[in-house]
Amino acid sequence: MTCHRQELIAVLLALSQLVNLCANDGQRLFDACMLGVFALAGIASVGGAAYSIFLLGAWGILGFAIFFLFIPIQASIPPSSSLIRFGWHQLRNVNILVADIHVKPDIQAATSSGANNG
Repeated sequence: MTCHRQELIAVLLALSQLVNLCANDGQRLFDACMLGVFALAGIASVGGAAYSIFLLGAWGILGFAIFFLFIPIQASIPPSSSLIRFGWHQLRNVNILVADIHVKPDIQAATSSGANNG
């Protein structure tokens, strides 16, 4: 009986390693597809910038610089607009309210299970 049990454990261990290998390879392929687009976009943007500089000269350089300098500006707009809209105090109150909503069910579950055990 122990021989069959050991064989079953060996087969299950091999299957689990196979599933893990397939899952890791699948995740790597997914990441390559998602991040590969960004790499190709960088190459295309540099090629487009070179072509616009070739056609327009200094105006092409100016347009390329404005285009890429606007990216950090776009990234900084959402946090500042939320602070302007809500203000620091209201934003803090919203965070406390959301945290309280997330914590209440856990506290209720802990207290009700403790009451049942006692």
